[in-house]
Amino acid sequence: MRIQQRLKLTAVSTALLAFLLSIASAQKQAERFDLVVREDFFAGLAGNAEALKRGMAKCEEKLKAEPDNAEALVWHGAGLQFQSVSYFQKNEMQKGIELYQQGETEMDRAVQLQPKSISILVPRAAHYVVFSRYVPDKEQQRTMLTKVIHDYEEVYRQQQPHFDKLSEHARGELLLGLAEAYLRSGGEENRGKANELLKLAQQEKSYVKEATTWLQAAPEAKPSTFFHTCVGCHAK
Repeated sequence: MRIQQRLKLTAVSTALLAFLLSIASAQKQAERFDLVVREDFFAGLAGNAEALKRGMAKCEEKLKAEPDNAEALVWHGAGLQFQSVSYFQKNEMQKGIELYQQGETEMDRAVQLQPKSISILVPRAAHYVVFSRYVPDKEQQRTMLTKVIHDYEEVYRQQQPHFDKLSEHARGELLLGLAEAYLRSGGEENRGKANELLKLAQQEKSYVKEATTWLQAAPEAKPSTFFHTCVGCHAK
């Protein structure tokens, strides 16, 4: 997979991230750190190096003042892992590993600091559900997908009391994102959990085709069969 394709797919994931954060955060607008950095990050993950540099700098400035700011940690950690890809492609393995591991540490620490915060869970899950597609090591893939399931399940649990009040887009993206993680994790139990989510997604007009295709896919289908692309005007 070429780096340009990786960038495009990661940007699609951030589109999902942005929408879920916009409808899920219980914080006041003025207090939301994602509003400060996300436009730079979305542009950066789509290939604008200067924008990503600005977003990372804003995170670093926040962390200098508040080392335990979970939102800054989760965004910065995702940015570090994204940056690690270019070093791996240049065969600068040590630097790539260093950035990858630091990014993992920062994102995990963010979740440890605020384990129930949707503003933390969604960024980590949205990052890993796409990033894991291009990690060749199967054990690393499983670790990432386990985190995706953990994070999205908690978000889904919190959304249950008012799930029907969310937009079709918000419901569909969460259902498909979680279903992808279950399907790619493999196993009969995970397939059953994914099928339950996909049946719910079939009730959403914009998602019925993809959900039906996934439901009908054979158990031995390639993992790429279940790569979801965000549906919505902001993902064009």
